[in-house]
Amino acid sequence: MDENQRSEQLNPWLYIWIKPRAVIRQELEKSDRERHFILLALLIGIPTLFTSYELNHFDVNYGFIIGISLIVGPIASLIMLYLSSWISAVVGRWIGGNGRAADLRVATMRGWMIPSLATLFISFIDFLLRGDEYFISPAARTEPREIVGFIESLSSGMNSILVIPYFIVSIWVFVIYLKSIGEAHNFSAWMSLLMTIIIVALIFIPLVFIVLLFTAVFAF
Repeated sequence: MDENQRSEQLNPWLYIWIKPRAVIRQELEKSDRERHFILLALLIGIPTLFTSYELNHFDVNYGFIIGISLIVGPIASLIMLYLSSWISAVVGRWIGGNGRAADLRVATMRGWMIPSLATLFISFIDFLLRGDEYFISPAARTEPREIVGFIESLSSGMNSILVIPYFIVSIWVFVIYLKSIGEAHNFSAWMSLLMTIIIVALIFIPLVFIVLLFTAVFAF
């Protein structure tokens, strides 16, 4: 029996792309399901910050970017893993989910952070192709009176041959995330989407209010 179970084990690094719910369920049932999670979060944080760093000027300082990525990236990634999992657990329970924060950490790591390495890989290829320009925001590369194109603003000026693969992979990673969260909470991917919308609203609405308040105060 044990041999049959071992033979049926899904490789989480591969099957998360085609059987996300089955992989998350398998990982949730493991006794050591969070093994190496802290190390993985710390390591993933480095390329995440490096590939997302953006400048509003043309003075690219690689030493600074690499230093920030090595120091801030791991810490931010670890905080994000635990904080986002806790928020997802709380909000998910509001709409009928039953996942705990520990369950959501498995779903977040296996169904979001690890699959996101694929988009980071594409971004790194874009960096190799574009060099310094990669870190400069589209707004900084345009004249003051020019309007940054919608596609360019979304892709941050990514090399044209990588835009479509990047968006396809990004969309599928998001689908994997929704299915993974759904499995952890024992509800559908659509409910995961609703949960995500609620979380975004809870974060975005107060931020808008604060910005408007500061704008009103300092306008006088």
